[in-house]
Amino acid sequence: MFKTAINALWYLGNIPNSYAFRKAALHPERVQLAKLFHYLKSNAYTEFGQQHNFKHIKTFSDYQKCVPIRDYNEFRPWIQNIIEGKANILTSDNVLCLMPTSGATGDIKLIPYTHELQKEFSQGVAPWINNVFKLKPTIMSGSSYWSIAPNLIEYNQKSAVKIGYAEESTYLTNKIHELINSVIAVPNSLIKLSSVDSFNYLTLLYLIACNDLRFISVWHPYYFSQLLEQLEGYWQSLLHDLATGSISLNEKIDIKEFRIQPVPKRSEELAKLSANQYSRIWPELSLISCWGEGNSVYALKSLAQKFPQAIIQEKGLIATEAFISFPLGVNQNIKPISVNSHFFEFINDKGQSKLVNELRQGEEYNLVVSTAGGLYRYFLQDRIKVVDFFYNLPCLRFIGKPAVN
Repeated sequence: MFKTAINALWYLGNIPNSYAFRKAALHPERVQLAKLFHYLKSNAYTEFGQQHNFKHIKTFSDYQKCVPIRDYNEFRPWIQNIIEGKANILTSDNVLCLMPTSGATGDIKLIPYTHELQKEFSQGVAPWINNVFKLKPTIMSGSSYWSIAPNLIEYNQKSAVKIGYAEESTYLTNKIHELINSVIAVPNSLIKLSSVDSFNYLTLLYLIACNDLRFISVWHPYYFSQLLEQLEGYWQSLLHDLATGSISLNEKIDIKEFRIQPVPKRSEELAKLSANQYSRIWPELSLISCWGEGNSVYALKSLAQKFPQAIIQEKGLIATEAFISFPLGVNQNIKPISVNSHFFEFINDKGQSKLVNELRQGEEYNLVVSTAGGLYRYFLQDRIKVVDFFYNLPCLRFIGKPAVN
């Protein structure tokens, strides 16, 4: 009952953003232009806003003329100012942290995260997760696994702003984040671990301890399949730790922070199974959300074979910089753009910038995004194809990276 109540509260809390998305789907141009002009008004007196004449921009055409399309490297001077502790650079909103991510060439990008950007991600998560609850209502009465990853990207430069994951910088607002922490199978605190082996071991320990796992959200299905395949080597050790509440690791860690309560009965039940009997270890798992496009296709099929009882839902397009689209149902073509999240532009093969209401089914575009994190007309290096429509919103399929001329 406790988990049902928590998930129900989350569902209810998502209703305003879910309703706003449905409403915006009818008039996307109006919503998008309102978002653009909100950015311009809010950030007119930032360093970037003054350099680009935000105060005098009256139309989208003005915005195009005043702000050129840039990639990350061209944003580095402003990011460097943030690293040095200067405020009011890209946004009037304070920067919570700089999230590191690898660029297309392997270089490290540091993406500014603000409270307003966090709200924009939440505006995409809300209608998606409420649709998941409607698709499989039993998820509300159990636990969920939201994939996290250890922060293995090293960045040696000193920074006045935190580099890396900050608890308050998650995709969910603080109140919602605190709420669902009580129903997630694997705690976010594991991100503090520096060893991949320790991270994977403890992730598996928390997962097998969870006898009511109903929903899994991971990024690449190959990652999760590889994680599961490690169960066989760890199986006996995991069962021992599950029974005794201990942690059998060579790495010195704070056992008080990461230990789980002893669950001898669960350990005894699992001891009757083989480590590769995944659908019997988690018999109530009913939905898995993961990437299913590009190089994820074959890994997704493998994951589906491991859990024949679960629906596999392909994720939309999400980057560290922006929340772009999300799935509704299980039709892989119905992944509408998250129209309330950011301001989007789509560059066709003639170099013309199109707004969300100007896209045509069957055509391909390169993505440009402006966000509340301070990336204005940012070239996202993602190429998409319009494959369907949800009301007046284009549904996107990720094609790959744009060709470099």
